[in-house]
Amino acid sequence: MRFVITLAATISCALLPATAEPEGPLTWDIIKSGAEYYPFEDELNACIAEDILNRGMGEACIGIPNRHCPESLYPTAPPGTFAASRCLHYFETYWSNRMDKAYTALLAAYRASDVDLSEEDKRAPKLQAYQDLWIKWRETDCDFVYVWQDHYPWIHVARSGCRYGAMAERTVKLEYWLKIENY
Repeated sequence: MRFVITLAATISCALLPATAEPEGPLTWDIIKSGAEYYPFEDELNACIAEDILNRGMGEACIGIPNRHCPESLYPTAPPGTFAASRCLHYFETYWSNRMDKAYTALLAAYRASDVDLSEEDKRAPKLQAYQDLWIKWRETDCDFVYVWQDHYPWIHVARSGCRYGAMAERTVKLEYWLKIENY
């Protein structure tokens, strides 16, 4: 699934003070600051939980963060790659961090349950190899698929959208496997 977002462009926001705690909807100031503030997370987690109850893994929910990208500049500013790229990068970082947490927890759970298994039956080393291959696949896929883009400014947005989608899908899969392991 590829996500390409057309958003407002020109951003001239000041950084948030280091002591400010973000609250309310996501704004360009928060995105620019790099703060780990995710007002969409409760909605996302509720959607994933409901999807799992309906025999899914949560893939239907991975676009929820995109709906929280600020559009405060939208009608007055022309759409542009900078705003779209900045927003996608923010969500890409969110999914990367969430994926790393899920992977680390799943790897630890597999190591704990692999203790009495033969080397060939251990899941932890298989997960490590699988994750390494998946990362190579993601990078290759996102680089290759978007190399044909003829409108250069949007190629970075398209690549970020590819990485966002791949990491989001991988994250919900790892979290699903972790739930099964911890059941």
